[in-house]
Order: sequence, then structure tokens, then C-alpha cells
Amino acid sequence: MAAAGEEEQEDSGWGILGQLPGDPMIWILIFSEFAAFGALLGAFCVTRLVNPAMFAAGQAVLDAGLAGSNTIVLVTSGWAAARGARAAGAGDRRRSRYWLYGAMFFGAVFITIKLTEYAGEMSTGVGLETNTFFTLYFLLTGFHLLHVALGIVILGLVSWNADARNIETGTSFWHMVDLVWIVMFPILYLVHWCSVVTIISIWPGSPWSPCRLQPWRCISCCLPGCLPGCRQPQWSTRLCSSLLRSRGAR
Repeated sequence: MAAAGEEEQEDSGWGILGQLPGDPMIWILIFSEFAAFGALLGAFCVTRLVNPAMFAAGQAVLDAGLAGSNTIVLVTSGWAAARGARAAGAGDRRRSRYWLYGAMFFGAVFITIKLTEYAGEMSTGVGLETNTFFTLYFLLTGFHLLHVALGIVILGLVSWNADARNIETGTSFWHMVDLVWIVMFPILYLVHWCSVVTIISIWPGSPWSPCRLQPWRCISCCLPGCLPGCRQPQWSTRLCSSLLRSRGAR
């Protein structure tokens, strides 16, 4: 009881960070990691605006199915880590260890699948220096992969004595790794620049619209050279025509 009281008194000096689960210092690390990943993802998105054709071609090389499977693996790992933290909070150290071991196992599976994905991509001749898309792709996913490996080590360390506070600290870091990947996955693999450009450029009142109430120019809403990345041009045409009719009615 005395130790718990000392911890609460120590955490009170951290303000809002002291109210978060685990050690407040881990949250400083987590927020700094969010900032780092946010900067890299921001650079990826801005560069995609400048080079839409390159990014569409690069995205076509990636294996979205394999990455989607890996997303399920990592989310499952996060769920196991959360169950481990809950068991530790209930004082069941043995069950907590088992759940953490499960989280570590799925983390190792994630790394294995990602390395397999890298091997498949490199077998097509792409690499870190192929172009800007792949430079940013390998930097982002490689940086994240290092965090997954670090997270496995952290979970292993906190499971040693299964102290509830330490486990909360370790699982908080692990959930950060999960969340970053959940944001990265659609940006890197699923969001196609052409569809985004089409929607923005033809939206009623958009100052960037190149369509000018001419439905036949709808597909040209995709920037020059980006058309091969338009996976659903007919869908884009229907959407564009519908929005243009809506604008004309006004």
C-alpha cells in the first residue's frame, strides 16, 4: 500500500501524463514516436502529390493482401497484450505472462511476414534507391519494423516479473506500434491518389476543379501520367458525372 501511495504521489507531478497507464516516461517516448512517424507519413503524402504517377506505379508493386494479413496479425497481438495487462491488473501474473507470450509470438509472425514481403518486392528489382516512393516506403516500414522488434523485447522484459505497472508500460508502447501500423497500412497500400484527386477536384465549389462542368473531362481530373493508377475509372466517371449534375442543378 505504501509503495502504491508513493507511485501515485510521484505521478501527480506529471500532470495529465501521470493519469495515463504505465510509467509517464513511456508516454513521452510514445508521443515523440507519433511525431516522428507523423513527419514521415506527411512527407510521403506531400511527395505523392508531386509525383502521382511514380507513386501509383510503386503502389501497384506492393502486396496489399499480404500486408492486410499482417494487419490482422498485429491487431491480434495487441488484443493479446491488452488481455495480459488486464490479467496483471487482476493480480494473475501467470495468466498475464501467457497472454504476453502470445503477443510476442504474433509480433514475431508479423516480422516474418514483413520480411517475406520485402523479399518478394526485391525480387521484382525494387529497392531503397529505386525511386522516391520506395525510399519512403522502406524507411517507413523499416522504421516500424524496428519498433515491432523493440516492442517484443520490451514485452519480454516486463513479463519477467509480471508487475502490473511495468506491464501497463510495456503494453502501452505495443499499442502505439499497433496504432501506427493501422494508420500506415491504408496510406501505403490502399489509398489511390487518383480517386482522391477526382473527388477533391470535382467537389461542388472546389477551387481546384479542372472539370468546369464538362463531364467528358472527368477522367482528366487525375493528374497527367496518373491514369494507370486509377483502378476504377468507370466508378470515377459515374461519381464525377453525378457531382457535376448536382453542381449544374445549383
